[in-house]
Parts: sequence; structure tokens; C-alpha cells
Amino acid sequence: MADTTRLSVTNQQVINAIYKAAKSVGRNGWDLLSRAGLTSLVRDRQGLYRGPDIEALPGLTAQEKALVREALGLPAEVPQPETPPPAALLTNQQMINAIYKAAAALGKDGWDLLRRADLVHLVRDRQATYEGPAVDALPGLSAAEKAQVKIALGLPAEVSPPEEPTPSGEFTHQQLINAIYKVAKSAGLNGWSLLRAAGLTYLVRDRQAVYRGPAIDDLPGLSSVQKAQVKAALGLAEETVPPSIPQITNQQVINAIYQTARATGQQGWTLLSRAKLTHLVQDRQGAYQGPAIDDLPGLSDDEKTRLKEILGLPAGGPPKPATGETEVAAGIEGKIKWQGPSPNQEPTRYGHPIEMIVMHYTASGSTAGTVSWFMNPASKVSVHYVVGRDGEIVQLVKDECRAHHAGQGPLPGQSEEIGERRRKRNRIIQPNSRSLGIEMVNWGPLQKRGDKYYTWMGSECPGEVVLKNGTYWQAYTDSQLASVIQLVSHLCRKHNIPAQYPPLGPGTFDPDDKTLATFKGILGHSALDNQKRDPGPHFDWDRLLAGVRENLGQS
Repeated sequence: MADTTRLSVTNQQVINAIYKAAKSVGRNGWDLLSRAGLTSLVRDRQGLYRGPDIEALPGLTAQEKALVREALGLPAEVPQPETPPPAALLTNQQMINAIYKAAAALGKDGWDLLRRADLVHLVRDRQATYEGPAVDALPGLSAAEKAQVKIALGLPAEVSPPEEPTPSGEFTHQQLINAIYKVAKSAGLNGWSLLRAAGLTYLVRDRQAVYRGPAIDDLPGLSSVQKAQVKAALGLAEETVPPSIPQITNQQVINAIYQTARATGQQGWTLLSRAKLTHLVQDRQGAYQGPAIDDLPGLSDDEKTRLKEILGLPAGGPPKPATGETEVAAGIEGKIKWQGPSPNQEPTRYGHPIEMIVMHYTASGSTAGTVSWFMNPASKVSVHYVVGRDGEIVQLVKDECRAHHAGQGPLPGQSEEIGERRRKRNRIIQPNSRSLGIEMVNWGPLQKRGDKYYTWMGSECPGEVVLKNGTYWQAYTDSQLASVIQLVSHLCRKHNIPAQYPPLGPGTFDPDDKTLATFKGILGHSALDNQKRDPGPHFDWDRLLAGVRENLGQS
């Protein structure tokens, strides 16, 4: 296998190499890039190349591949095995190559297919042995797509004709685009974001073609309600939607299985596969409608017992609330005021579970002003919850959606090297996709002039001020902290988030990307990003953790 990935080349370097190869053989650079299935690289020219090895690029001749390798400084000839190794010995890179090759064969985007298969994490360690699910168990792929992947891997597969999207007739790409945009508009969401969540952005390339993709019910990234609404917009029969407030969600079952796996030294996905429940990732917030825990195949009695304990289930009975759960949940849910949705969000988490709660301060003085900013499309930022100084809790983004509150991109005035380092850290940790964000109304650091204190905007800061680490800060109020403790307790219980802090502490920046990529718990924005200070050294982390653990019955 060629060593393209070990060079950590950028998308721009690959584009340059392909254009140079095209020029050498008297061809058009864009045509060669298109034949290689790499036109998507122009969307992020400075990002690290995450596509197939050069040898695996579709549509290029052996001569063209050799010229591209030469332009990248790779050996001109790299021997390739005639057949791939057995499935058990596949590398992550070979699986990536197969996904991209399948996408090219079907006229789709490779990265979109990799994302729908929930395999984007493979790019973090390309040379490692592939330990993911079997091809037939990959979520988000149609039968035809799975067949193409198996063919690319040299596995037995029968390519069936393209699946009929519905039994009731055909419709064009444009009609489906219109339907998805209509559903998005009715929910106050961004149409393009919903189209991307469904893995259907490629439809815009040929709008009048007849749709031959997955059935609506098999589309990834859409909730059961959204799928039903899309079918209704297309004039198709609408299926019964699961209850909107289920006793147990698919995500809770997934979390319980992963927690059981950790306790028994196993891989979460392996245990989920053995239980025949990998399909749950396609509708994480839907009501769990699978077999009873005792009837799950492939699990030992001990594993089933652990699962029921984590889910609070007695043998064969309904969910059993933990100590104080009913009172706490009822109190907090009645206190949360919905004022969303913010336009600055995405209706999916791209296959990532909710594993972290990130604490922020707003650097502003009022709940209303903060909400107004997050509801402004021009701000491009959002958060799930805002907690006012009087303890008021406002929700702007649903938990299952991805808010824009903790991402790390290049900042003005930084070098390209630092900017790329921040982008890479963001890709590894995936803070927005894996977390819920809570903003506490607080001005943050203040400046003292005479006997008064002033905010970064030059206005006088009212209320209590504290001195910490040589800096003056606006104090958090008791009412605010009480609401934060109640909210965090509720979210930890709801999403099975451990009540714990990172190894270096909740407010200390951790330069080890891999530590935070696997961390599950509560932390400050400053632990993720060394350019951030919130929620500040004056925030009472000890009080928060003690209060949350007490509410969860862990004190």
C-alpha cells in the first residue's frame, strides 16, 4: 500500500499533484480530478487529505497514478496485492478505499458515504487493523452500496438493481430536495443541513434525474418524525411515528451497551453487533422497540443483567427511576423554557453519542441579549442551554442536534500552521458533535478603575465581584449555580454522562487531543481550547460536582 497518508499531505497538495500529472500527459486538470473522484477536496483545500491511497483512486490509469505519486514525492511503483487480505486483516485504509471506490461506482461522494457508514473515525489511524462492523451491518448504507463495498474488498456480493425508493411511484432528485427543505422549514431548521444529514447533498448535481437512493425510512440522520414528514411532502403513505416521549430511547440502550462493554473489557460496537442492535444508531432519539433485554441474542446472562441494572429495569418490568430522579426530572423539565430553534445548528450529530457537557460564560449581561445573539444567523454560533443570573433556564437547540459552541478553527492573526493544528484537534475531539453546551450569563473578566469595575464593553458591572489569579471577575449568583447543578444533573442522567472531570481538571487546557477524544463527563471550554477562559477560575467546580453527584445518588 502506498504511503500517502503517512506524509500528512493537504488536500491542496493532492490537487496540485493531480493537475501536474494532467499537464504532463496533456490532459485537463479538473477532468483528472473528477475522474479520481476528488472534486470535493476543493471545499477544504488546507485540510489534511482523508481520501483513498493513490493506487486506489478510481478512473486513473496506471501511468496517471504513477505521475501523481511522483508529484507527491512517493515511489513511482508500489506493488499491490492481487486480492485484499481476509476481512479480519483489513486495515482501516483499505476499508476507506473500498468506501470511496463504491461511492465512485455509484456516482456519490466518498466522504458522505464514509460518514453515513459511521466510519469517519478510521482516518485517525489508517494503518491499524479494521475492527468495525461487517459490511452488511454498516449503518446508513443501502443494500446496493453495501454490495459495492464488498466488491471493492473482493468479498462475495451480488449487485442488485437500484432499490426502488417507494412502492408508490418515482420522484426526481429535485422533488426530494424540495420535500426535505419543506420539512426543515416547518421545524425552523436549515434545509441544506437536513439534506446533508440525510446523506443526499449529491442530489443537486443532477436535479432532474429519477431518485434511486435508499428508501426514505433508511435515510441516515433523520428522526422518525422527519422521515414521516418527508414522505408526506412527497405524497407517499405516512407510517406510524413512535411516541414522542418514549420510556427508553435507542440512545439510552446504546449507551447502556457501551457502558456494559467498558465494564467487561470489550468494545462497545462489538457488543452492540452481537446484540443485533446496530440499526439503533439510525434513529438515536426514537423509542426503543426492539426485543426485551432478556431476549437479546449473543449476550451472556451477566451482560443482560448489567444492561438491565444500567437502564433501571427490573426483570421484565418497565423502567425504574433512580433515587430522586422523578422529582429532579419533573422539576427541571418544568423549569426549562424553549425559545428555539437557533438557526445556527445542525439536525444531526453525525453518528456521535452525547458524551460531554461543556460549560461557558456568555461575556454578556442578560439572558435576553444572549438569546438574541444565538438566534441571529449572522452570529453563526449557538448553544443548547442558557442559564440566567436569576436561575432562568432557556433552551435554544434540542439535545439531539449539534450546536456551534465549542468548535476550534483558525483565528485571525494566527499562522497557517497553528490554524491547521486547531483544525486537526477539532477533527480528533469532535467537541460540537459529542457535547451539550451550557452558557451561564456572566461578564467574565473585569477591569478595575477607581472603586468601580468595568466590562470588556466599557460598561460598569453591577453586583458582586471576586478577585482570582490576579484578575477581577463577575461572580456567579447562588440562584444561577443552583439551576446549573439541577440542569447538569438532569442531562447526566438523561444521556448517561459520567459525573466526572478530565484528568487535568475541568478548567485546565489539556494538550493531549486523544485524552479528550475519549473523555466522557463535564468540563469547561478552557479545557478544550487554550484560547478560551470560560467559565473562568472563579467558577465553583467543587460545588457543581458535589451537587450533581448528590442528585445522582453518588455522594
